[in-house]
Amino acid sequence: KPSQPAVHAAAAPHDGPLREPPSAAGSLRYEAEGGDESSDDGDVLDDVIRDPITLEVMRDPVVAADGHTYERAGAERWFARHGAVSMVTGAALPHTHLVPNQVVRRLIARARPDVPLAPWRPLAAPPRTPAARA
Repeated sequence: KPSQPAVHAAAAPHDGPLREPPSAAGSLRYEAEGGDESSDDGDVLDDVIRDPITLEVMRDPVVAADGHTYERAGAERWFARHGAVSMVTGAALPHTHLVPNQVVRRLIARARPDVPLAPWRPLAAPPRTPAARA
């Protein structure tokens, strides 16, 4: 199956210390039904449930306007300091509204029941932009 290159936190703009990517020994590995442990599925799952900047397992995953999923607290801090700029690409974003990522939240709950998830916060209405008012 084709694989996409991983986004490495060292290449992304950030506001704090970065951790090294988890070692193969520390990554989430699971045996899919009928599969074996040599599968890359555990590494893919590990990439999905970790914040691309801190590499920590997320507790309150949200999607930003760049389509990437981040830990809410880190994304809010980033936007407060840098405005509407992607943490991964550095590109300008149309807004700083964050949407809860329920799919990633469920993946974390299933793959890492030891990680306490933040209380669920419902989606608030996004701020209206001049283009949305027209």
